Amino acid sequence: MEILRMRGKELNELTEEFMLAESKMNDLLPKVKFATQKLVRQYKEQSFSEWYGSIPKNVYDATIDNITTLSTKVIETRLYKSFIPIFYFRPVPKATAQLFKLIQIRLQIEQYKEEHQEAIFRLEKTFQKIDQNNLGAIANMFQSRDQRMALREQIGFISDYQGFIEDFSAHAEFWENEVKQRIPIRENVHKSRSFYLLEIYKNLHPFSETMLKQPEMFAHLLKSQVEKLKEDLQQSGYDHWHQEMLSLWNKLKHEQAQKDISVYSISLLGNGKADFPNIKAMIDDGLTLNDLIALTPQELKEQYQLPLADTQKINYEAKAVITKLSKQAVPKFNADELSFDKLQFLALLKFCNEYPQGSISGEQQATKLIEQFNDDYRNMINICPTNFEANFIGKDKYDKWIALHDYIYQDAQNLFDIREKLSLDRSPENNLEAVKQDFIQNGALYFTLIEKLSGQSASYATATLPKAIVEQVLSYPLVTKNLLVKMRRYQDFGTKYILSYRNVLLGDEMGLGKTIQAIAVANHLYQIGQRYAIVVCPLSILENWKSEIHKWSKLSAYTYRGTKRDKEYDAWLNNGGILLTNYEQCFHLVKKQDKPSIDLLVVDEAHYIKNPETNRAKHVKELANIAEYKLFMSGTPLENNLVEMMQLIDILNPTLSKQIRKDQNRLTIEQFKERLATVYLRRKRKEVLQELPKMSIIERWSSFTDEEQKFYDKCVDEASVSGLGALVKMRRAAFIDDESEKIAQIREIAQEAQDMNRKVIVFSFFKNSVLKKLSMLLPTSMEEVLSGDLSSANRQKLIDKFNQSTTSNVLLAQIEAGGVGLNIQTANIVILCEPQWKPSTEQQAISRVYRMGQTRDVIVYRLLTKDSIDESMVDLIDIKQDIFDTYANDSALQDAFKKHESDEAIKEKQKKILEIEKKRLKFLKNKKSGHVHE
Repeated sequence: MEILRMRGKELNELTEEFMLAESKMNDLLPKVKFATQKLVRQYKEQSFSEWYGSIPKNVYDATIDNITTLSTKVIETRLYKSFIPIFYFRPVPKATAQLFKLIQIRLQIEQYKEEHQEAIFRLEKTFQKIDQNNLGAIANMFQSRDQRMALREQIGFISDYQGFIEDFSAHAEFWENEVKQRIPIRENVHKSRSFYLLEIYKNLHPFSETMLKQPEMFAHLLKSQVEKLKEDLQQSGYDHWHQEMLSLWNKLKHEQAQKDISVYSISLLGNGKADFPNIKAMIDDGLTLNDLIALTPQELKEQYQLPLADTQKINYEAKAVITKLSKQAVPKFNADELSFDKLQFLALLKFCNEYPQGSISGEQQATKLIEQFNDDYRNMINICPTNFEANFIGKDKYDKWIALHDYIYQDAQNLFDIREKLSLDRSPENNLEAVKQDFIQNGALYFTLIEKLSGQSASYATATLPKAIVEQVLSYPLVTKNLLVKMRRYQDFGTKYILSYRNVLLGDEMGLGKTIQAIAVANHLYQIGQRYAIVVCPLSILENWKSEIHKWSKLSAYTYRGTKRDKEYDAWLNNGGILLTNYEQCFHLVKKQDKPSIDLLVVDEAHYIKNPETNRAKHVKELANIAEYKLFMSGTPLENNLVEMMQLIDILNPTLSKQIRKDQNRLTIEQFKERLATVYLRRKRKEVLQELPKMSIIERWSSFTDEEQKFYDKCVDEASVSGLGALVKMRRAAFIDDESEKIAQIREIAQEAQDMNRKVIVFSFFKNSVLKKLSMLLPTSMEEVLSGDLSSANRQKLIDKFNQSTTSNVLLAQIEAGGVGLNIQTANIVILCEPQWKPSTEQQAISRVYRMGQTRDVIVYRLLTKDSIDESMVDLIDIKQDIFDTYANDSALQDAFKKHESDEAIKEKQKKILEIEKKRLKFLKNKKSGHVHE
């Protein structure tokens, strides 16, 4: 009994020890699992927070653009769920080492329990039986012998397992201490990390092994957004539209080339000279280049009886010429003949020209950043495609991989910063009628852009300039900052020429943009610190100058005229810029005591100072004497006196003028051109404007009505008393009758133009007797006449109103007022009611319409009356035009210098014309009465 009691005491101790150890063991496993899950969750939260917070805001916003319907919280939750933290890298994080330890403990516990599962199970059952059978000392006295034997056997079994129980208890206590102390794992975790990491990742929620193989969701979305931006740039960026424009341009070039070679004669082949002596028969047959290449050399041989070698050479040369012509072909743009492709091209041309420069450079930067992003992203994926795999790469690779993450965020941040400034939502105008109207309104700009695109210009200098001068001018460093116009090549050359030689007479033909060149010179000087420019011009174009300055530059313009002239002058002194004044105000300017050094003096319509004895010429000369740069401009520098040019050069360059006068009788034409090469520049429209449409000059002859004939005859009869004054009445005789044939012609032309949506300018010398009358007879004319009575500001307003009007298609203009310095390219039909005394008067009037920017063919109607003063005046103008062309266009000055025409000469011409008309009238009267003698 004593032994049983002793064993019972030991049994109780062993029972308590086992039960306590088992309890610890059972509690420890979930604790380890919980601790593992908690630590994994904390580590993920910390890692996610660090990563999430490191994403630049604009990168985050741009990346989730495609899921913006979700709330920020939902998006963050989704990103968190898909986030795979990286647990292993060098040095190993403390949390990772602790997780490895917890995993190790859990695995050891599970392994221990599995290895001793049977012993633990039998011990549990045995202790359970002992607990049931061991009823205490008194109760045991009444147990059966078998019961006592069974109890002894169970106690003996436990006694045999006493060592295991102690080991079991020791392990439980050890693992409990390990968990409490979080002692890092002691074995080589680097070798076993694959196993441990997978066990760690199993504690993520949610978890699947598929998740570990997927790329990071955010990086994937970011890559998608970058690819979308790349696609947007390719489909909507400047390069896309510019390439579209170039493709259409090449298509139009090809079409134009096909038209050209279909009409070009084969006389282009060596001009029919020695190299091609046998093509005369082909030329006589009217063969074009197109016809020629359609025939094989053998067919040519048979048809024209030529040696095969010759026909092969001809065929080869024809193809070479066609190739050359095709490269040189420039599509023609006429507002009345614009195909769908041409309108599309013009829309693209304008769109690309107006594309913000900041957006273009931004797109270029964006393209480079996209390439950089893709390179960094590709390198990152190549090193390691997923976060899970990053646990298994070496330290160097890991560091580079992490750096590449930073790079792609930095690339993306810069990229999306730029994207905010881009204009990818813009597109060319798709209303082709609006494109056409804009082309008509702004033809000069379009043709400038076309010239730049084609890389071709008929000429930018002039054939008379020596090569050395051309090269020197082209090398001048022109400053175009704050210049708001794209100059043509010839305008750029002209601007540099003026700046190179400082004292220049610019004689460009009317309509070539002399004003723009002057503004460009003033702008250049202003940008380099020479801020004071003065423009002297006729009062009639003062307002037009102001408008042009504001349109084409950022220079300030001040008007020195009227009651505010002193206030404007003071503002100019303080700020610099351009001071505008008319010739009559130069007297007051000259008297100013506080004049600054004049950096630039521009004299427009310089022929106004052709007579050096006039006050206006003297006052301009005084201003010129204190100006560093002097620019005189006139499309008609001669008018009627060929010597007048030298009067202008006297002011610009007295030394040169003196030398020329001294040697003029000894100079050849070429020598004379060389002397003028640094002071005089003139280009003609046909030399520099390839795109100018056709101009047709149509003479419309009519007869006097009976009433007009009586009036005319009476004027001629009265001429013996009134003298030359009768000429004025004679010139307007064709308009005194409402049934006038000239008026009928004007009505017919105006109505036809209205039907075709065209605009007309009617020029006449006579305001009241002709233009006012026409304003009452033409229902679609502007009510107001453009005359010398209008201020320059009101003239410009009238022109603007005419340009914008959709109901009035006729502008009536006094030729002396509307024919000088004003631009009216919206009209393409000109009516000259009567001939003018000076050739330049008609030229200037026509040039208001036929100038740079005109987009339609121009028709000029010259209305002439038979058997009247008109016939004699036409003859006079034609003679004077020959003189003008000889000098101003070709600079053949030697003979021209000896000729002299003045206002007195005109009066002599007028006297002759009057005598002619008297004789004509006498002849007609005699003829009518039958007294004409053969």
